[in-house]
Amino acid sequence: MRLSAAAPPVFTLGADTTLCEGDQLLLQGPAGPALRYQWSDGSTNRRLLVQTSGRYTLKVLTACGEQNAARAVAVRSCLVVPNVVTANADHRNDYFAVQGLKGEGWALDVYNRWGRAVFQTANYHNEWGLDAAPGMYYVLLRRPATGYQFKGWLEVLR
Repeated sequence: MRLSAAAPPVFTLGADTTLCEGDQLLLQGPAGPALRYQWSDGSTNRRLLVQTSGRYTLKVLTACGEQNAARAVAVRSCLVVPNVVTANADHRNDYFAVQGLKGEGWALDVYNRWGRAVFQTANYHNEWGLDAAPGMYYVLLRRPATGYQFKGWLEVLR
């Protein structure tokens, strides 16, 4: 008695989606005996971890045929950059705290209203502002590894 191979299952990789920069998404094909996988990036595992924009396709093959599925993934910045700091030591909004900073390598330059640099770091961790003098500042937040750049202003109040 000879067993025949089954056709590959119909499957989906899910709806197109948008990730925040620094997040990742696990795409996976169906599990089953004698299934072979071919991703658009050339990998052949059942799962693919993605964190960059693109259209990802998976071809699942058996001896009796193939099924394909695709999912588009976009990546955007999900940062929330404040424009006011109330550096009064009340533990609320005392620092220039950017929500959504993930990972290392966020460079921050802060300039006073005359264009003089008052703070610079290549690895920012939401620590500037408590000792800043009241006034208007200009900020340049960058992540050189990805090319992301934010230019804006900030007011420090007491």
